Amino acid sequence: MIQFEPRFAVVERKVEEHTQVIGGLREAVVSLDQRVGQLEQRVDRLEQRVDRGFERVDQRFDALDMKMSRQFHWLVGILMSALIAMLGVLGGIVSVALGR
Repeated sequence: MIQFEPRFAVVERKVEEHTQVIGGLREAVVSLDQRVGQLEQRVDRLEQRVDRGFERVDQRFDALDMKMSRQFHWLVGILMSALIAMLGVLGGIVSVALGR
């Protein structure tokens, strides 16, 4: 007659080993999930810091843009005044030349 008890003992040992391995895998997955959660929090904080940095850079560029616009308006005003003055001088020269 075939004895099943030693065979069942082997199968039970294998099932117990697999159960332990699966339990270890579960713990590893839970640990990994926690680590990923912590990493997501760190990435979120880093993203917020980068966003604040970009906001400061944007503010500086806006201030520089406003300053350059003011200087451009001054430059255009000075050039227009110089052009009008030159036209006035040329007009005076032409009127004196035609008056003779």
